[in-house]
Amino acid sequence: MVFNILLDELPTKWGEYELNTDFRVGIQIMQAMTDAEITETEKIYVIHRLLFKDYGAGIDEVAECVEWFLSGWNHDNVINSGNTKTAISFDNDHGRIYSAFMSQYHINLNTAQMHFWEFMILLTNLEECAFTRVIDIRTKKITSKMSKEEKEAYNRGKKIYSIHQEEPLTEEEDEALQIFLKAVKGS
Repeated sequence: MVFNILLDELPTKWGEYELNTDFRVGIQIMQAMTDAEITETEKIYVIHRLLFKDYGAGIDEVAECVEWFLSGWNHDNVINSGNTKTAISFDNDHGRIYSAFMSQYHINLNTAQMHFWEFMILLTNLEECAFTRVIDIRTKKITSKMSKEEKEAYNRGKKIYSIHQEEPLTEEEDEALQIFLKAVKGS
């Protein structure tokens, strides 16, 4: 069955299983799935405990349910461009996401009660803001048609907003970050 938020109630069950559909659970599941510090078995256990209110579902059912839960709201025909780099980090971007929801939807994500699908629909339809600009920078493809200055600016932005910051910024990079942030705030 194809879900339509305009016509259908948000699902709280998958088959016979009651689910915890809070948007925070969806975020935690996404974080667990990408956590390199826990094993695949631990991921399944964590996800099972987060999502299912009852603990009767088997491993195959958990995988199928998680796939449905994380993507059942989205019906766009997305063509895989081959770029599998993560564009969003709920840890790195939490402040930008929170701010965007407050300014655009007047929703306080710290206190809101919201289904994960509702949250994702709102998140993926944000108007231009600091969050969407950072995502644009992270996903921007550097091309040969860009000027040297454009390439340098995007590469600096990509390093500044990198999801996996491996080393602290140098003094020069920090200075570039401050200039970049002032420019973002001014636009």
